[in-house]
Amino acid sequence: RAWPLAAARSQPVELKGEVGGTLKLDGPGGPLTLEFDDFRLFNLLPEPDAKPGDRKFRNFGPSVGFKVRNAAGEAREYFNYMVPAQLEGRWFYISGMRARPGDPFTYLHIPMDADNSPERFLKFNARLRDAAGLRALLEHPAGAAAGNADFQRDLNVVRANLVGLFAEGGFGAVTERAKSVVPAERLREATTLYLNLLRDTLAEVYLEVLREAGVEVESGIDGREEAFFNDAISALAALPGYGAPLYLQLASFRQVEASGLQISHSAGAPVVYVGFALLVTGIFIMFYTSHRRVWAWLAVEDGATRLLLAGTGNRRQADFARDFAELRRRVAARLDQLAQPVAAAS
Repeated sequence: RAWPLAAARSQPVELKGEVGGTLKLDGPGGPLTLEFDDFRLFNLLPEPDAKPGDRKFRNFGPSVGFKVRNAAGEAREYFNYMVPAQLEGRWFYISGMRARPGDPFTYLHIPMDADNSPERFLKFNARLRDAAGLRALLEHPAGAAAGNADFQRDLNVVRANLVGLFAEGGFGAVTERAKSVVPAERLREATTLYLNLLRDTLAEVYLEVLREAGVEVESGIDGREEAFFNDAISALAALPGYGAPLYLQLASFRQVEASGLQISHSAGAPVVYVGFALLVTGIFIMFYTSHRRVWAWLAVEDGATRLLLAGTGNRRQADFARDFAELRRRVAARLDQLAQPVAAAS
């Protein structure tokens, strides 16, 4: 269910989508693509009022994640919860937004009305964007103060302009307008006047929304309606940074449970296994066997032949010394045997 945020109408558009799918929409700035990325049945998150170290968690219910992409390919990511959440004793519909994947989510808190719906807030927002309806309301006796007609007409123009600035840019746009038209020495006074005038005008529009809903407002509004009005102003001030021309409310869902089985065949597996076996064999030879080297040097000195033996081993030096001594003994014995016939012949 898509509620318009940037139009002078408050009726939602029913949408149907699925995770991984897309929908094409017409936005105020051109075509938009709605990309559904994620659905979560449960959202177990820390309590908003939990203190550091507290293990207090709450299930915020189902949620849907999606992106809104414009014609230029730029997208913002949103994360909307299906059921309202209670914060500081009041109930809100929560929508998270971030402009880049690495950024943290910032949250829009839409106050819930007496019918457990965001409809009253969205009607309030739509009335602020209806320029013709706003002018008619300000010209109505219930919304206009007695006095000079020309002054009242000029005042209504200022009030309508302030509402338009607020709807498009929040409180920041109102203060920037004050800076551009008021001298610096009177800026603080003028800004306070603008904000008070804006709040009074917003209150007139809100009372009209309550009248349309059948709420008796002639004798004043109760504390609950006043709290709703204050929360609505905070949400309206945050709308310019929300970045989407619609609020997507998850009305119903059907979760499809599924499991997957993947079968694969690797033709090169035998080669890998042979290589692995050779690698293990090489490691075993390198770490668990001794490497020995023996050198023999023959040199002629004073008409005789001299044999010099040398050797080295990388481990078990005592065993190598014993084996080398045995080798030297056997070589010496063999040389003695070879030398005996020569001596007998001489």
